[in-house]
Amino acid sequence: AQSRKKLSTHRQSLTICAIAVGDKIPDGNLSYFDADGNMQQVSVQEMCAGKKVVLFAVPGAFTPTCSLKHLPGFIEKADEIKSKGVETIGCVAVNDAFVMKAWGESVGADGKVTMLADGSAIFTTDLNGPQRVNNSTIIRINAENPATLKKVAGERLMRQCCLRFVGGERRALGVELDLNDKGLGMRSRRYSMLVDDGVVTMLNLEEGGAFTVSGAEDVLNAL
Repeated sequence: AQSRKKLSTHRQSLTICAIAVGDKIPDGNLSYFDADGNMQQVSVQEMCAGKKVVLFAVPGAFTPTCSLKHLPGFIEKADEIKSKGVETIGCVAVNDAFVMKAWGESVGADGKVTMLADGSAIFTTDLNGPQRVNNSTIIRINAENPATLKKVAGERLMRQCCLRFVGGERRALGVELDLNDKGLGMRSRRYSMLVDDGVVTMLNLEEGGAFTVSGAEDVLNAL
């Protein structure tokens, strides 16, 4: 399901969208530690090219729901999911690779789930905070493509906005979760998705940090 919000500025309306079924997965480099204990980086598009990949995201490593339910569910069901033709199961979080490694080790993820760090949230969202358009308006902007934004918002706003699309291609998931009020900064909404040869074919996107539709069983039921 898509997440859509309407924003208005100078009497004009824009619609912002998260990743959706049918979208090409955006590229981005995620960090992880290999079996030899060496930090590596992987291109998301290369990881998903020509194969089926399950990605799921959590708001934060070592947090209660993520540690007790979400990640353990995928570890428990990893073999069953992979028996359906899935090559890789990746857990994504806006944490550094060292934290993701320690978290994975603490719950027995080795060999089951690849712990993928989006430390700067560039894969999750390329918006480094709200963009000030004038002296009184702060908004976040996304558009289906740059031409649409230019037509609706005009040259000045387009120059000042941080787009999630470049050359018509999505460059981030658009699933940020603002947890600044809890001292956690910008994180990811909880989700699970199936990517088949680089295209999102199934998406379970939660509202905020809720855990209702993005578990391992939900993925299995869709395979």
